[in-house]
Amino acid sequence: MGFLEGVIKFITRKHDRSGKDEKVYYVEGPNGEKKYLLNPDQRGRKYANELHEKKDIFTKQRLSNTQLAYRSGYLRSRSDNAKAYQKNKVKKAEARKAKKGGN
Repeated sequence: MGFLEGVIKFITRKHDRSGKDEKVYYVEGPNGEKKYLLNPDQRGRKYANELHEKKDIFTKQRLSNTQLAYRSGYLRSRSDNAKAYQKNKVKKAEARKAKKGGN
């Protein structure tokens, strides 16, 4: 039985910034190991906290240099994508404004 055949369960924990409860879903494998299913926002917050503490939040183990680099790269790529999205949004708005003004 693999992880995909397991039952999806969830735990409730406090959101880092808002303090509201949020559900974190996981699948429990045949040997009792848990695989957490995080959305991009949750994964980004988890990675940022782990970079700060230099250990995994769920397993409490120290992260290797490779794991730290991966987390840093993930956060950098999200930041780069957000900047590109904002820039394209401004360009589209300016194009719409120019098109309206031209009529």
